[in-house]
Amino acid sequence: MDYVWSIFGLSSSDMVSRDEMRERLQMPYLKALQALPGNTRSEKQKWLMKLANRQQDSGDVEQLPAELQPLLQLEIAIKQKRHEDIASALKAEDMVLISKAFKATWFFDGSHKDIINVAYFSELFRYVSMNTRVKIVKTLSYRLTDNDETKFAVELFEMIESTFGVQQASPLIVACDKEFIFSTLTLGKFVPSCRIIMKIFNKHPDVIIRLLSNQHFKTDEYTNRCRNIININTYKLLLPRILKQQPAVFAELYETHDEISLSYFSNTCIDVLLKKCKQQVIRNPLRYVDLIPPAKISSELMERIILDLLPSDIVIYNTQRMLHYMSHYPQEKKYELLSKSYRNKYGIDLLCNNANITPDLMTLLPDVERIKQARILLRIWPDHHYKNIYDCEYKWFCYLPTEETIPSLKKKISMATQQTDRICYIRQMIFSCKVNKDSNALLSTLKYFLQRHKNEQVHVFQAIMNLICSTYKIVELNAEHASVLYDILNTVYVRHGFTSEATVEILLHFYLVHDMMDKVTRLIDMLLDINNGGYSAKFDLLNEHPQYERMCLEVYVKQMQERYPPSSWQRDEEEEPRMEEKEDAKRKEQVRMTLCRFVLAMHDSNDRCKQLILEKKLKPMMLDDYSWLKDAISTILRYKDDFGYITRNLYEKEKELYDSIFPRTSNKANVKTNAVLSLLKRNPQSILDEWEYYLTECKNNCEDANVHRFIKNIRWYKDIPIKFTESCVDDLQRKNKDVKPLLVILAFLLHGDPLIKVIDPFVPTTTTVDIKYLDAKDNYKVVKNLLWSVKFSNPPIPLDFLFKLCEGDYLQLALMPMINLSRRSSLPKVMAFAQKMAEMRVSVRKHGIRLVNIIASKQELNEFVKRMWSSETNCSIREVLFDTIRDFFLKEPSETTWSMFSTTMLTLLPSDEGIVTQVKLYPDIPESYMIRYLEVWLSMITTLEEKELEERTVIITCMNRYLESLKLIHDIVPEKLATRILQEFLFNEYRMSIGIANAVSDFTIQYLLTNDVNKIAKCIKVLGDVFTDRVATNWKETWSERLYFYPTGKMMYYFLKNFAIEYGKKTYSTSYSSPIIDHVLAIYTSTLSPTTNANAYLLLYYAKMLEKDPRNFGLKLGQHVPELIAIFSPQFLPFMGTVLVFFVREIFSAKSKKNDYGKSFSNEDSSEDKKVNVAMGLIEADNMDCWFMAAILTSSIRQDSCKNVSQYFTLTDKLQQADNPAITSILNALRCQSILSSNIFF
Repeated sequence: MDYVWSIFGLSSSDMVSRDEMRERLQMPYLKALQALPGNTRSEKQKWLMKLANRQQDSGDVEQLPAELQPLLQLEIAIKQKRHEDIASALKAEDMVLISKAFKATWFFDGSHKDIINVAYFSELFRYVSMNTRVKIVKTLSYRLTDNDETKFAVELFEMIESTFGVQQASPLIVACDKEFIFSTLTLGKFVPSCRIIMKIFNKHPDVIIRLLSNQHFKTDEYTNRCRNIININTYKLLLPRILKQQPAVFAELYETHDEISLSYFSNTCIDVLLKKCKQQVIRNPLRYVDLIPPAKISSELMERIILDLLPSDIVIYNTQRMLHYMSHYPQEKKYELLSKSYRNKYGIDLLCNNANITPDLMTLLPDVERIKQARILLRIWPDHHYKNIYDCEYKWFCYLPTEETIPSLKKKISMATQQTDRICYIRQMIFSCKVNKDSNALLSTLKYFLQRHKNEQVHVFQAIMNLICSTYKIVELNAEHASVLYDILNTVYVRHGFTSEATVEILLHFYLVHDMMDKVTRLIDMLLDINNGGYSAKFDLLNEHPQYERMCLEVYVKQMQERYPPSSWQRDEEEEPRMEEKEDAKRKEQVRMTLCRFVLAMHDSNDRCKQLILEKKLKPMMLDDYSWLKDAISTILRYKDDFGYITRNLYEKEKELYDSIFPRTSNKANVKTNAVLSLLKRNPQSILDEWEYYLTECKNNCEDANVHRFIKNIRWYKDIPIKFTESCVDDLQRKNKDVKPLLVILAFLLHGDPLIKVIDPFVPTTTTVDIKYLDAKDNYKVVKNLLWSVKFSNPPIPLDFLFKLCEGDYLQLALMPMINLSRRSSLPKVMAFAQKMAEMRVSVRKHGIRLVNIIASKQELNEFVKRMWSSETNCSIREVLFDTIRDFFLKEPSETTWSMFSTTMLTLLPSDEGIVTQVKLYPDIPESYMIRYLEVWLSMITTLEEKELEERTVIITCMNRYLESLKLIHDIVPEKLATRILQEFLFNEYRMSIGIANAVSDFTIQYLLTNDVNKIAKCIKVLGDVFTDRVATNWKETWSERLYFYPTGKMMYYFLKNFAIEYGKKTYSTSYSSPIIDHVLAIYTSTLSPTTNANAYLLLYYAKMLEKDPRNFGLKLGQHVPELIAIFSPQFLPFMGTVLVFFVREIFSAKSKKNDYGKSFSNEDSSEDKKVNVAMGLIEADNMDCWFMAAILTSSIRQDSCKNVSQYFTLTDKLQQADNPAITSILNALRCQSILSSNIFF
């Protein structure tokens, strides 16, 4: 440890006595506060106010310590409205003076604009700290708002924006006039916080409504691309207020902006919506239905909106969603309403489509219809793929009458060898009883289980009882059911020492309803027995029925009093804990924990029943009502402090009992809560009497914010801060290893130079960390704690204090407080400090640049980075500078910042590879600068390519990223730039990597498919020229490094294949219609023959034939198959079919569109169903070649993924009718293979 202190220059000979240290320690500011008359903060401040009043009236200067003279002068200046003194206080770094200066409301409310004007604040901002500047702006915001000084606010906003940036000016937007607010936010200069929007709404609700209603902000595509765009979801917390104040406006906003997602709406808002916007809900229920909880949808409202809730497209109808909407509609009327509405909407019966039938719907069907549908489903899925034993609802066999299901299931049980199978069958028996509402069958099933399966393992009982509890309600049971269920529960309890809490709860409910208290007592006994066996007893039973819950707790208390005498939880006072038997000690600990948990449950019950207690329908349960339990808890908590949770609970719920158990600490406040501040104001003497206790608590919690507030407040109280300070200094004198809490407390209590004198000896005298010493870690920790504590000093310690630490191994530690101190120090000091850092070694210079970026004004930052960029040669420093310049432009886009950013990009050196590889399409680039940025970016790449970077891969990576970026914004790329890209890169093997080739192809495809053909005529011509110049001549040329690799041919195929697929997807999923496919086909056929790349040609041809209806597509294609055969010959049919399989899979497997609910439903036709329809269309063409292609397509269909299985069987039946050996062979191959097999031609 001697090394640790010697490293700071503190040897044994240097150490002085405690009294000498106290004499050396100067505390002028603290002692000046102590010298003020009064014992508390309020008394001392009142005296200061009186002194200020006397000096204001008489002009006499009363003797006051020099340390407090600035505070007194400031107090007088506030009263006399002397702006010079207020400005001086704001320029100071002392937070006491700064906070007091903000009390001068007249300084900030615009009432003295003849002196305190925009120029005045502009000059003031040059000297104040950054934190003070931010606080001034916020204070101006609400002071000018209150004083309605909109013109002055606008002038200040523009001044601050031009000097420090729009983000620092943003709080002032609230105080500006309506038109300025709207124009500023519309221009997207910044994204206001939700808090700012709320404030604007309070003052100008019409501005916010106008802003959110602006169609300029509607589309997601625009929002994703543009910087600082107003996204209405960011402010959705504002929508409830709009609803309450202007319901019609809310409805318009909610219906206009589809992207609004409100996950939670209060019941009050829902009531307002249904009352004030009912007609809008009825007119457009699909928009509102997910916003309204089903419980709030009345039967009358449901009957009015159900037709409009059904989607317009029948293929995306979803039964489960409809039943969710109808969850609170009368059960007996659900099926009738749904069936009637479905028939009216679509003209067919609900049950015609098997995909519409779900377990929930089956339970709603009349018995005859349910049984009929169950038999139909069993024919389609005789052995359903739901294998989980808990999926009884999907076992369609269970929906048959119990006369059929029960005997059959019993037979299966008798033959089952696996326990899981028996569980499955018994659960199905119970579920079948539930579906058929057959209480007699349920009774016989329970008796059967009790008689025949009493020897099963415990998890069998658990699975069966859980099903009963989740399936049946108390009103569905009678005494016989309860008796058998009790016997089952008792069996598993006796045999396995286990019980089902859910079953106990349902039986308790039954017995309490029927006033069978003997059974209730027995069930509670079971739970307590299990608790003794190692499980935790459940005390919060029947929460939804407070009266019954209370009765259970009363029974618990009675039974625990009998079970747990004092000997079961008391510790023998004459014996040490280690003398107790281990098992006995463990049992007693279990009882203690049970009693504590019961007290928590008791108090939780009181909280849940608060309303009933207020209405005096229930009496609160308190420990005072049960003397034995009170004594037990008191003894347990006095003996052991492991039960901190119950101690805190007693402190909150039963304070008097807590005080009686802990009399020594009952009057001591927790320093981590506001209670200690309340006690300090109310009774400071109690803090002084126990100052050692509170000091210890502050040390132990020195990082807590409440502790920090407490320490700052005690400075004004008599003697307490002196004792704290002297004690901490004494501990430092003792060479205490843990200096962190001591330094933190001293940082709050000492003011200015005294603090520096205390911490200066702890600054290491060397710049390196000598890791050879064993105590090197302790040394480093001391420095770390020292620098962490200086963040709390007031005023901030001088920044020069960090210089010597920046020179050596302590740099990372010095950076911790650097930003904190810089934000609290005056701007000239920080800029001087940053300039010095920028002249030091590389690792320090980087942080100097970052500090300037945070603190400096726009002009200072501009000059600083331009000067450094022109002279700096170090690569890592240039990276930091580039990041700073780029961020400067993105945050504050203007011609000045753009000029600097573009110049920087164009002056990159070959050595700046780290910068080049990081350049990308930044999402915050304004759209007005986007095209210029793309041009500069491409020029940068070209320039670096000419300079021949050492690493060719750098240029390839950068070019690939550039082209990928173009693909993202293809719709705004001008034709001139697009044409240049096509000419220079498309199919150009000499400037290619595979990544670049793919990227330029993808961009070209997106560009051609997005834009109007008339607008891209030049690009189409360039595409034709490229095909003529490069593809036609080079497609069969091999690569020099790989003999059998054809780069141009491969690039051509990649482009044409992806073009055909993307065109097909867009045509199928949207209303897109364009002759671009004809142009591309014409370009291909004019330069190449179909046989050059038959795969690409066929994909283009299929894309041209594509229709939105898969069946029509198949028919249309079938009618043109003879043309393809004429080109390729009949022997090519298998290949044509294989390409068709690929094309159909790619087009129909994509999520083509959203339904009326804005979501994709599983009930939509699967891709396999669409393949079936295409094959049916080919058959309708009535051509054997088409039948053959239909057979190939059928071979790729997975039957288990078809939702309309009957249609699949219809297709195969038709194909079987063809008298063609090839087709017959394909169908026979399907029979021999697994139904999940893929296309037999692959």
